[in-house]
Amino acid sequence: MVGLQAAADSAVLTLWMGADHQGRGYGPLAAAALIRLGQAAGLRQIFAAAFGWAPRSSRVLADIGLERLAWTAAQPHNDLSFFRLGAEKNEQQMHAEFGALCRAINSPYQLDALAVADTE
Repeated sequence: MVGLQAAADSAVLTLWMGADHQGRGYGPLAAAALIRLGQAAGLRQIFAAAFGWAPRSSRVLADIGLERLAWTAAQPHNDLSFFRLGAEKNEQQMHAEFGALCRAINSPYQLDALAVADTE
């Protein structure tokens, strides 16, 4: 099962494959096809998350072109790794846009505050 939950020009990609269908390439094919459809419909960035106990999910997301982000989620989802596909943006802007997207689609995920480097 794959899905996109969108708001404005951003979306969250969800991906789940039953154990009897894993390892056959269905997940990457379906996710890549859905991403192409989303981009054709005007999506400019796509986020995704994978639990630490599901390394195949992280591998699939990286294999289809999503970049791993150095973010952490608030409890109880602090075992998530986040990914993104889209034009390059600064970290604070991406973080704020993902937070707004999660609120818009009623996602249960909340990010921890982004550590901002001291530039003085």
